[in-house]
Amino acid sequence: MSAGAMLRVAVVAHLAALGRVFDAPPARGAMPYVVVDDPGMAAGDAVGVLGRVGSVAVACIDMGVSPERVRALNAAVEERMATLPAQLGEGWRVTHVRLVRGSVVQSKGERWTATSVFAVRMFRNN
Repeated sequence: MSAGAMLRVAVVAHLAALGRVFDAPPARGAMPYVVVDDPGMAAGDAVGVLGRVGSVAVACIDMGVSPERVRALNAAVEERMATLPAQLGEGWRVTHVRLVRGSVVQSKGERWTATSVFAVRMFRNN
């Protein structure tokens, strides 16, 4: 499995304690829910170490007249991402997770989306 796929699986599993978490938007379902996007990764190799640097976006989606519930869920996501386990499997290890940016926007009708983007650095010994 690629480094990005390992990261996505780990993030979905780690955030599952918050409720409904998916790796793609569900066709139907109750609100609120969380969607973990595919990570964008680039090489960050060093001598004897296979490295990846990149980012992963996590979106919280909810319906309502106010964004308060989606903001609370997004805050919980940001707190939980700070405790992402270092060991991902297949030798991959996360060394750094940092919030890069976040936003809350209103889209169709009363749908609110809060998105947080996290910078990630990970490696695997060759």
